[in-house]
Amino acid sequence: MLILDSNVWIYIATAAELPVEIYSDTLGERLYFTEEFYDSRHQTVVSVYMVEEIQQGLHRSERVESEEIDEALTLLFKLFGSCDDVITTFDGDELEDLQLRDVRQKPHNQLLGHLLDIQAKDVPIFSLAYEYRYERPHILTDDGGFGELSPAAFGLQNITVEELSLTW
Repeated sequence: MLILDSNVWIYIATAAELPVEIYSDTLGERLYFTEEFYDSRHQTVVSVYMVEEIQQGLHRSERVESEEIDEALTLLFKLFGSCDDVITTFDGDELEDLQLRDVRQKPHNQLLGHLLDIQAKDVPIFSLAYEYRYERPHILTDDGGFGELSPAAFGLQNITVEELSLTW
C-alpha cells in the first residue's frame, strides 16, 4: 500500500500532463500516477485531513493558476470516487467540518510529533499509515523532515517512509 503525502498529491494534480512518473528508490520501481491505482498495481488510502491539506495546498501553489484549481480538484475527486484501490475514510460532512489548525494542535499530535521528531502536521498521515500497518504502508513524501523518519527505529517495521526529490 502506498500512502501519498499531501505534497505528492498536489504534485500529481498540478502536473502538466499525466501520467506523472515518480521513481521510488525504496521500492526500486517507477510509479505512474494515477495509473498505479486505476490499474490495481497499488492501493492507497486518503483521509479527510489529507484532502483538506491538498485543497489548501493547491490554493497556495504557484504551479497552478487559481482558475485551474477546480480542474485539479476534480481530477483528484474523480480518482477518489471512482477507483476501487483508493480507500477514502471520510464523507462530505467531515470535510466541511475539518480545520487543519485544530487537528495539528491536538495534544496527541503535538506529542507524537515531538517524540518522532516530525512536524505535528505530518502526524495524522503517519497515524493513518499506522492504522493500515498490516498492509505494509509505504509513505511517499517530498517533505525532508518527514522523509527522514525511520519507523523501524520505533519498532514499526511494517511502515516505511521515503523522501522523494520532486522537481517542482
